[in-house]
Amino acid sequence: MRPRGFVSSAAVTLAAAGTLLLPAGAPADAASAITWSRLSPPVAAPNTAGGAVVADAATRQVILVRAVIGRPTLDTWLWNGTTWKQLAPATSPPIGTFDAAYDVTHGKVVLLVQVSPPSVPTGMWSGCYPSQTWTWDGTTWTLASSSALTDGEPPGAPGGIGGAVMGFDAGTGQVLHYGGICQGSMGSLIIGSTWLWNGATWTAAPTTTDPGSLVEAASGQDPVTGNLVVFGGKAGWNVDGTDETWTFTGGNWVRLTTPVAPPQRAWATATLDQANHRLVLFGGGSWDESYTDTWAWDGHAWTQLAPAVSPPYYAAPHLVTEPGTGRPLLVGGDISTVPPDSVTDTWRLITPATAPSAPRSVIASPRARAAVVQWRAPTSSGGAAITRYTVTAVPGGRSCSTAGRLVCTVTGLTNRVAYRFSVRATNAAGPGPASVLSAPVVVGTAVAPRIRSVSFPTRTSVRVTWLPPVHVGSGPVTRYLVRWSATGGRTWSPWTSTGRSRIAAHARMRSGHGYVFQVRAVNRSGAGLIAQVRFTQHA
Repeated sequence: MRPRGFVSSAAVTLAAAGTLLLPAGAPADAASAITWSRLSPPVAAPNTAGGAVVADAATRQVILVRAVIGRPTLDTWLWNGTTWKQLAPATSPPIGTFDAAYDVTHGKVVLLVQVSPPSVPTGMWSGCYPSQTWTWDGTTWTLASSSALTDGEPPGAPGGIGGAVMGFDAGTGQVLHYGGICQGSMGSLIIGSTWLWNGATWTAAPTTTDPGSLVEAASGQDPVTGNLVVFGGKAGWNVDGTDETWTFTGGNWVRLTTPVAPPQRAWATATLDQANHRLVLFGGGSWDESYTDTWAWDGHAWTQLAPAVSPPYYAAPHLVTEPGTGRPLLVGGDISTVPPDSVTDTWRLITPATAPSAPRSVIASPRARAAVVQWRAPTSSGGAAITRYTVTAVPGGRSCSTAGRLVCTVTGLTNRVAYRFSVRATNAAGPGPASVLSAPVVVGTAVAPRIRSVSFPTRTSVRVTWLPPVHVGSGPVTRYLVRWSATGGRTWSPWTSTGRSRIAAHARMRSGHGYVFQVRAVNRSGAGLIAQVRFTQHA
């Protein structure tokens, strides 16, 4: 059972800077397939009660911030993948209740702390105490903005701080803050307002629906959309938590209906399991229940996982996505009063590797008796590093491989033959499925010319120029072919030759109308790749 009256800040994390996780078919977990592993670092984690834990993608380290009674400023610790270490930054935020998250757009940890003023003027109900917004650049803390003491909720910053939802929202590209505890001279209350941080200022988001007044909810990034997902939390001091799932999308909050959900609770913690493309939730409780269960959200539904070993109940747990491994890292916390020497446990969720999913967006470019093939990485690495990509040509089966680069050149091909290419990724668990075949390319042909300019000599004429292809394949360019479309590419004029001239003109254009122009180079192996430009005829 959670200690009464205790409030911790929400742990909100992000897997990697600028990385938006897309849907992937994560494997189902058998009872023995996953486990929580308790780590034994040389230096243990400090107690996280009243603290926050955030993945700093810029430095690839985990930052832990906590308040220790009797100290004027917050403590800062880091996890480097092996051990914990207390830092001594030149400046630190003042002690107070706080929330924190990583700002992907600006590459900094953002911390919002609520500070008590030395005094409140007679007759003023301060509403929510003023706050300060600090940023961490990997070395020190910098004060970014402050709100003033006013009679009511402070303008220009969230009023509910401590136990709030705070995390990066990919949909807006900003840090989102929701709910929390408004602490003032007349007491405290739970609120439900939405704010966005753009790297310099806070702006209130005018939502029409929301989860209501909320504190101590679990939140993290949706593995499909990258938007913030919120589960549980509670609306009052003496009420149990909810079992509702919400997401922030399109500038509004949307409640998600799922056939199965974790039991109602508050004080749970969640983070993105980057290695397996799922949001993982752990622990939490109500006034008469203490949970040690583990759940996964795949972007559509909740599934209870069955790890072979689970951590015990913690009153103040924090989950974070560990940079480097992409796995959930759990830091426990036990008590509301944090002595300077109090320590806690560090756990890592381990899922045995499976084969990676198929690479995506395979594109081939012709060369003389060869083709350069490029692709995007799989949406799922299978929980282990990808060690090799293998490219295979169809027909013929010629192949090449790389140790991780997303480009490879297949040699030994035959000029004037059309080829398609597939790519397969391999990790410690073995090779995954082959990608969808690329569009066909004729080996030996030239790559696309480069559009140089579009000009309008008159209201009804256009002139397009281009540069020669960078790679001409099996031989020099003998001529260029061009065509035009006045229907957005649905219908085309016949291909016509400009010889070796890199200029095309058309004199019967309609002013203000949209057109598409294409050009390709021809050599002895045939017509090469197409360059295209869209334009609107000058009025």
